Amino acid sequence: MHPRALGPYALQMQRLTVLIAVLAAVSISIVSGPQLIPTWSSPTDVAQWLVYSPNLIVPTCAGMCALAATITTVRTRRHTPTLADTGWFLLTRLYLVCYLALMIACVAMPAVKLASPIPPVYYQAVVSDTSPILALNLPAAICCIAVLRGRHTAVYLSIIALLQIMALIPANPTNTVFETAVGPLYFLLVAMTHTGMLEWTLTTVRGLDQSRRSARDAERALSVERARGLLPEGVAVVADHRDLLGHGIDAVVLTTPDDTHEELACFFLEAGIPVYLEKPLAITIEAADHILETARRTGTRLYVGHNMRHMEVVRLLKSIIDSGRIGEVKAIWCRHFVGNGGDYYFRDWHAERRHVTGLLLQKAAHDIDVMSWLAHSAPARVVGMGGLMVYGEAERRPAGTSAGTVMQDWFSLEHWPADEVDGLNPVIDVEDHSMLMMTMRNGVMTSYQQCHFTPDYWRSYTVIGTRGRAENLGDGAGDVVKVWTERTEHYAERATQEYVIAEEGTGHDSADQLAIDEFLRFVRDGGATEVSPVSARDAVAAGGLATRSLRSGSVPFDVPELDAELADYFHRGQHNSH
Repeated sequence: MHPRALGPYALQMQRLTVLIAVLAAVSISIVSGPQLIPTWSSPTDVAQWLVYSPNLIVPTCAGMCALAATITTVRTRRHTPTLADTGWFLLTRLYLVCYLALMIACVAMPAVKLASPIPPVYYQAVVSDTSPILALNLPAAICCIAVLRGRHTAVYLSIIALLQIMALIPANPTNTVFETAVGPLYFLLVAMTHTGMLEWTLTTVRGLDQSRRSARDAERALSVERARGLLPEGVAVVADHRDLLGHGIDAVVLTTPDDTHEELACFFLEAGIPVYLEKPLAITIEAADHILETARRTGTRLYVGHNMRHMEVVRLLKSIIDSGRIGEVKAIWCRHFVGNGGDYYFRDWHAERRHVTGLLLQKAAHDIDVMSWLAHSAPARVVGMGGLMVYGEAERRPAGTSAGTVMQDWFSLEHWPADEVDGLNPVIDVEDHSMLMMTMRNGVMTSYQQCHFTPDYWRSYTVIGTRGRAENLGDGAGDVVKVWTERTEHYAERATQEYVIAEEGTGHDSADQLAIDEFLRFVRDGGATEVSPVSARDAVAAGGLATRSLRSGSVPFDVPELDAELADYFHRGQHNSH
């Protein structure tokens, strides 16, 4: 049976089998080392022996990666590729490349033997004596061939056996190796071992991919079933985005996990279908720029869901700034108390870097965009600070136990206090507390704080100008935006002016509706929009670099500007200049 049919546990069996063989072979190589090198007195001799012994160095590294990958898989019960998986795959491939290159070199070496810089003793060692690992991998060879039985096994076996024989003949002019019964067995075992390892490396990634595909297919089926139950009868539900093209859609709203934005957005843009893309635009600067470039090249309209520009609290602050009431803006602060963070962001894919990069990008993209809008500028330089302070120690649920569920299925205010919650995502490697300082291109200084283990949920913006200060105390209906323009000796609870946020049509949900309305108008008529794809890209750049900063000792980073012609295209309302 092929590993692709055996599943992830067969992959672990293979990994352990090869690991045992590698460790045994390395031990033999170390023991036999003194026999290969006449003297250990010269460092050059030792160095040359190491250089000409890929069967010792590379398998050692590969074995360490195999062990790490196995331990990680057993401990976390995960079957998705890890760094150790990748390292193991690459190093085993490197091992095989080194070996095959060595054999080919040995075949060709007799023709250039006189000009060869390799001393005879090393020539002999390289060709045969430094390869005891090959002849002593009988268990690995048998297991690999028995488990793999791939269609290319015979081809690999024939090629490797031939190379081994051709390489050994010039190294053994007396051909004494062929005079014993060990000779044919030696060649067979060598060929089987290397065939098995080559086939294993080729199928490991395929098997992991198959495991991931099976998990995705199961989750996709549950999602389809759930969607059919929530949507009105007659609404088409498909399991693959490519199938949507057959339904004659006029536009698409993408609210998928962040790491899928680039692929999906570019697919529909290429198909000429206008795209509403939920924030963040992407999880890397490169992906964000690729989306914008695709939109310009295809001429397909792109709208990014930074709906907070439609929230009443933000629009009030913007009107106060634009009126000149607080003078020239010099500083903007934002404090974001994410009281529901444990349920919103640490029970699903939001908790994993591979999906979001970090919450200073995923969550803060909204606020970076808002502060850029209020400052009438774009981020120029960022520095971040933060850490996984509470949820890193929380109890996790087993992998694969939440397929088909969404946040509404598990959300509860009873999940408190923060240090006692359980059932979180199996993988949590993003920060639950983070801070950002940012200098805008016009000199405005901004700061941002985000905490996911507070008891309350709201955000507060403070805007300080040369003639006053504006601040919102809450961001929902009935909350207040205050403006202070008179000097006092202490905090004045009563501001110079106060604005109450309206009870209806002003919150986050209403902003979602307003954003959709603007998107539909934009698709139909084109023209300028309140949201800006350029600002959305800058939010990704600032958030991503701030995340890199906090993970590298708070090193500041400069935010690269978007290509001027590309930025101008979107500033013109996505119209070409000609």
